[in-house]
Amino acid sequence: MKQLYLLCFNKLGCIGNVFQIQFPLKTVCGALFCVLLAVFCTPAYADGKVRTKEFLEFEYSSQDYFIKVTINAATVIATQIRRDLALCIADWYTDDPKTVKQRNGEILKIMKGVPESYPSAVLIAILQKKCGKFTP
Repeated sequence: MKQLYLLCFNKLGCIGNVFQIQFPLKTVCGALFCVLLAVFCTPAYADGKVRTKEFLEFEYSSQDYFIKVTINAATVIATQIRRDLALCIADWYTDDPKTVKQRNGEILKIMKGVPESYPSAVLIAILQKKCGKFTP
């Protein structure tokens, strides 16, 4: 059995508490695959050529949703690497609407400085700077 830390989500869809449960390895891999599939198979990413400069032209609601989903997926992946990394990400992004809006502003400001990069890569770099590398 493999341990998996599950995240509770509040009504806003943000990260809440982390709970530890056990699953067979195949279930964990399947769950992570589904999370990654949901994040990376959005219509805007279908051709794989969306750069940060195009992402910044999206409506704020789309940017907000992408940021939340990507951070939630990164947190789920972090639970399988280091629990402290997952908790750090959850604490940094939080579930307080005011803080989430502030964090999104910080993220979008950083993205403006790297227009030729990919939005998901920028998000992972920000999370690694705030909480450490995604390594055991």
